[in-house]
Amino acid sequence: MSAVQGLSGRVARHWWVWLALVAVVAGALVFSTTRTVVTHETLAQRVDAIASQLKCPSCEALSVAQSNAFTAVAVRRIIASRLKEGESAHEIDSYFVTRYGTDMLLRPPAHGVDLLVWIIPSALVFFGLGAVLLFFWRRRRELVGEDPDMDEIDSTTLESVEALLARRREHDGESLPGPASYGESHEGAGVRGSSS
Repeated sequence: MSAVQGLSGRVARHWWVWLALVAVVAGALVFSTTRTVVTHETLAQRVDAIASQLKCPSCEALSVAQSNAFTAVAVRRIIASRLKEGESAHEIDSYFVTRYGTDMLLRPPAHGVDLLVWIIPSALVFFGLGAVLLFFWRRRRELVGEDPDMDEIDSTTLESVEALLARRREHDGESLPGPASYGESHEGAGVRGSSS
């Protein structure tokens, strides 16, 4: 018995140990990703996190956290005062949405008509990949597939072609090697070629 066979036999006998190990690792991963992490962020970090999700009212394509415009500074002050009053990030976002509309959010909400902003690009990518895969799958089938002309050849046509080839060999005066005598005629040709 080789060392590899002995090792694979031991692994096979203890499959339940491997299964338990996989279950423990999977459980640890699930627990670590779903557990609520309590962080002790400073007020400035919380203000920055909320401000990075809001558009600057007077700037083009900047968040409140990125801009130093007067309006952005005012929004950051409002966020800080509302956080000191104990409001959550969701409540602060709702305050700005009710006051300025959903245009204030950098990420549109994922409901109603705004849901199309999230669905359409994903659907386009999905269908585009599907079209590319379908194209290559069909192309591969064309390249690997059988020759459709060969399916139409029946036994009488094959016999006619073989008879024509046999007559041509007789007409040329040589007997061309057939499939069975291919190796023999080339061996003889090699001997004749070396004697000249």
